[in-house]
Amino acid sequence: MLTKLRNEIDRIDEQLISLLKQRMKVVRYVGELKKKNGEKFFIRSAREADMVKALIKKAAGDLPESLVVDVWRKLITAANMCEQPLHIVSQHPEYEYLVREYYNSEVPITHFLQTKDVIAELDSGRAQIAIFALPPHHHEEWWKILPTHLRVFVRIPFIKKSATRLVAVANKEPEESSENVTLIATENGVKEVKGFCLESKEGMVLGHY
Repeated sequence: MLTKLRNEIDRIDEQLISLLKQRMKVVRYVGELKKKNGEKFFIRSAREADMVKALIKKAAGDLPESLVVDVWRKLITAANMCEQPLHIVSQHPEYEYLVREYYNSEVPITHFLQTKDVIAELDSGRAQIAIFALPPHHHEEWWKILPTHLRVFVRIPFIKKSATRLVAVANKEPEESSENVTLIATENGVKEVKGFCLESKEGMVLGHY
């Protein structure tokens, strides 16, 4: 009986590998279309967030939420890297483990001491994503010198609660998801507001997640 069950597991694993190969094949086609359309930053953060949240609901009661998030975040990152080379820059080597949890171990990460150097890497195109920490774990008030064309598009961790919260920034257009939070730079720091807005009387809109 045990051998039969193990054989069944092996059969399912083979099916999973076959489906993953098919998924990556479609991803390559998507990447080619994005290039033809002249897109510079291929990651669609709102779609990714909605996708994972929908999968969590579908798996509710049968699979742990953490398993769904971990598996699909790794799949999504692999797809992102298939479509476009990724290089991440950050001021926070102490929080690299959180970035690795969200992305994966294959994405190159370079750390800099100053915010201006992180931003320069994005502006030059040498990096596609920058990671900053939200208060009180930030090193500098990075939001005060963040150019308006660079937008916050992800909060890390994505689902689970953590004392340390990071945000990912890129040169990209704002995207609205089904459950948005808007991050605003105010006189007193940064503030999260539920919903999607492009302007705020309280300060500069830094982005959405």
